[in-house]
Amino acid sequence: MTMKRILLLLCLSGLGVFAAAQDIVDICGEYTYYPSEDVTLAQAKQTALQRARLEGLIREFNETVYQSNTSVVSNRNGESNIDIYSIGGSDARGEWIEDTKEPEYKVFYEQEMLVVNVKVCGKAREVKSASVAVDAKVLRNGTLPKYESGEFNAGDDMYLYFRSPVAGYVLVYLLDRASQTVYCLLPYRDSQQGNVQVRADKDYVFFHRDKRYDNWQEIDEYTLTAENPEEWNDIYILFSPHPFYKAASNTPSSEYAPKELPFKDFEKWLVRCRTKDPELVVEKRQVKITK
Repeated sequence: MTMKRILLLLCLSGLGVFAAAQDIVDICGEYTYYPSEDVTLAQAKQTALQRARLEGLIREFNETVYQSNTSVVSNRNGESNIDIYSIGGSDARGEWIEDTKEPEYKVFYEQEMLVVNVKVCGKAREVKSASVAVDAKVLRNGTLPKYESGEFNAGDDMYLYFRSPVAGYVLVYLLDRASQTVYCLLPYRDSQQGNVQVRADKDYVFFHRDKRYDNWQEIDEYTLTAENPEEWNDIYILFSPHPFYKAASNTPSSEYAPKELPFKDFEKWLVRCRTKDPELVVEKRQVKITK
């Protein structure tokens, strides 16, 4: 290979990196949410934040955006509209990568009704191809998909059903909102692998002693607990057809606890993963635990 050709390849490689970096843009969104009486302030702030991010995406990419929390945002004749449907999906044409600063909330009452306004800024990119449509369900006290639930009582067992149309790699994390601590649920605590490899079109149930795959030896099981009358956790299910590896974590705080890391460190790691791998699928499930 001649020196001229080597220089040309280096230039093309540099252009590719530059183009990839250009795909990520800075955007902001704002939303005012009027929750019903049965919605807590924490829930209202979370919903308002999700919709503010969607508003930012729709303004930037001028496309219909679907979010798995059943919010649908569309842009018609230059006007943004938000509707709520009982649907799910992650076929968004825009993807929110990270917040670049803390969301700004205004909480007040209007005609004796709670109102939550939020402004948020972050980094996002356009999704130019359909992502892998994985099927992930958090299960309560059962190993079949029909046991899917987002509401648990203290003492309930939690399992995870997972299926992908293509082979790849999966990780699972749990965020304890109260402590802002993230726990690595999969790979299992004693695993020496940095990820879990799954096959295409195969049903998996994780966190159950009788569900062993590919000669797995150690399986962690989880029974949910709550110190307060009501607690909220977030389950992150990450999948990619390309190898990627779990975040560096700390030694468990107890003999039976999963490995852990601060939420801020988890966010930084997740942003790096999403930036490097456009095919990374991130599914999030909210879990409510009642004492």
